[in-house]
Amino acid sequence: MSRIMYLKEAAAYLGKAPFTLQSWDRAGKLKAHRTANNRRFYYQSELDQYLGLDHNEPIDKRKIVAYARVSSNGQKDDLKDQVAFLRQFLNARGIIADEYISDIGSGLNYKRPK
Repeated sequence: MSRIMYLKEAAAYLGKAPFTLQSWDRAGKLKAHRTANNRRFYYQSELDQYLGLDHNEPIDKRKIVAYARVSSNGQKDDLKDQVAFLRQFLNARGIIADEYISDIGSGLNYKRPK
């Protein structure tokens, strides 16, 4: 079996609140095991399975993507600087990005109805 995680640690591992895991246990979505004192615990392998992680898959198969974004066309030079910084940052750590994505666009929608 894999490592045992109690409720608080398992919740942090999943990025959820402990109350959420308690609710999931009651609903049967993610069943917890119980100790003799009735404390909930989970096996890490079961949490990984829930997350869809496959530890048999080599890490090298993952794709590394660098993303840079500015909010307007007037900042194209800043976008080039961001991409250059990302390249330098990754190269300094020996990481080769599979893809660089640059985006120009604001997250604000000025045409939305008031």
